[in-house]
Amino acid sequence: MVFLTSPLYALLSFLAATSSLAAPVSTQQQTNWMVVLGYWSPESDGEHLDYEHPLASGFSLADGEVEVEIPADVESGENYFIVLFGDSGNVSPNFTIDQIL
Repeated sequence: MVFLTSPLYALLSFLAATSSLAAPVSTQQQTNWMVVLGYWSPESDGEHLDYEHPLASGFSLADGEVEVEIPADVESGENYFIVLFGDSGNVSPNFTIDQIL
């Protein structure tokens, strides 16, 4: 089981609201939106984005919601974030994932 110490729903809502303010209605209705999990590491540069295993893809912001599931094999860590791709690449604030066995 995976436990998020910050509400993921709030992060996704934040990203959708931020993106929808900038995106025209026609862009919001496109079904090319994708949510991926990433993390920052002090040992290496850059964002570590898991493009191969998106949390959600092929949805429209006009749908109003999308269900995501954090994979069970994700390691515990404090520097996780999610990115909403579609018209830009809006990054959430960092959150913590704790593995509960």
